[in-house]
Amino acid sequence: MSLPHAIVKQLWEAGYAGKVVRVPLMSEKARLKVWADELLGEVEELYERRGVTFVLERKGRLDFYRSFGLLRLCRRFHMEMKEVRSLRRRAYWRWFRWMRALEEPRLRIADRFCEDGSTVSSPSNGDGRQSYLEIRVRVRRGEPMDRSEPKEFVEMARESVRGVTWR
Repeated sequence: MSLPHAIVKQLWEAGYAGKVVRVPLMSEKARLKVWADELLGEVEELYERRGVTFVLERKGRLDFYRSFGLLRLCRRFHMEMKEVRSLRRRAYWRWFRWMRALEEPRLRIADRFCEDGSTVSSPSNGDGRQSYLEIRVRVRRGEPMDRSEPKEFVEMARESVRGVTWR
């Protein structure tokens, strides 16, 4: 088995040259968490790109499971169907809890935000939510903000990105 040069270099620098190094097996629970984190990263990108929450829609969980198909995930992660079902269930419930507890209140505030930048009581046609999601993408990527974005959206996006547990 050959290792990437960067890892070999670190092992040399740590004094492991010529020695046998045993790496412990990853537990099933830890492996599922790592893959669920990867899957949740994709869910987050889909949420920002299309505005689909998979929670607030009428058939949210079904759409989540359709978007991340069982056979496709089996091939991708080299897992059995039983394990992939557990992975998807775990990822969905982590997403559900995050969306309901932290993100849904932010989306409600964004929905009430009018185009002119003032908060009103009647919901707008989704422009506020779309603006918030665009700002959230830029905050997550670390892009600089110019002064044209509403301060409330920028602060909400920063809090949202900090509240994510899968990165």
